[in-house]
Amino acid sequence: SCSRYGPEGYMEQVRLLQRRCDTDDFPVMLSLGGGRIPAPGMPGPEDSVVSQLGTLRYRHYEFDIPEPRNSVRDAATIQRTTDALSILRPKYNLKFHPRLRSGLWHLRSEGTTLVKSQTGPKCVCALALALPSSAKKYTWQFVVGTVSVIGGTSLSVPELCIGVVARSSARRLNLDQYQLGDDGESWGIQTGSLTLYKNHAGVSQRLIGVSFGAGDVITCILDTTAGTLSFCVNGDEETVPPFTGLPATGVVPAVSAGGHTDACVTIANCQTW
Repeated sequence: SCSRYGPEGYMEQVRLLQRRCDTDDFPVMLSLGGGRIPAPGMPGPEDSVVSQLGTLRYRHYEFDIPEPRNSVRDAATIQRTTDALSILRPKYNLKFHPRLRSGLWHLRSEGTTLVKSQTGPKCVCALALALPSSAKKYTWQFVVGTVSVIGGTSLSVPELCIGVVARSSARRLNLDQYQLGDDGESWGIQTGSLTLYKNHAGVSQRLIGVSFGAGDVITCILDTTAGTLSFCVNGDEETVPPFTGLPATGVVPAVSAGGHTDACVTIANCQTW
């Protein structure tokens, strides 16, 4: 350590501290967070330092050598502190309802995945289990495994819509002939050709430059206090402008598909806070 910084610099600090001490046995320490070395008057391994001043009545001085900065260590310390202070969001095991679905939708993976591989005359819908009423904010994901048009071509556009249905009307719907957004009781986003549609109250609003399809993950963010529902495609924030005016009585996650649409959708990663 002395060879790194030079003994002259340390000796100058020792002399300065000696002049500041009122008594010969007053202990002095510079606590700078590093390793210590013996100072004049205290025999030790740093003989070159001790030999220059001799034994001055065994005054006790210690130096702390600052440790070099370690950005990796500092970042890890900050992360541990952040993790300790952060509040983990409770997870909720969200699944699709075993009965509130059209017969064309089949359940897989213990109720977390919907599969539709048959044709039907109209759009068909499936609802998830109700969200816990104790929370105010929710987030969950729809993972699109496959989506295509049965018997169609590469230019055919499938009709897959994901969103929510008002909880108060969930059991009154004809799920064999229902598409999300057909009335004022549901809200959803639907696949399109290089675009997507926001469906609500029978009105479809086309959004240019954003779309989703096979392999995409759509995150839903529901705020029951503000009455809003937002969607993010593949982690991009605010991909779709939020729906507003959702009922305070709550909503139920849902999926609908056109009669000639083949689809596989998984619901996952539901968190509440």
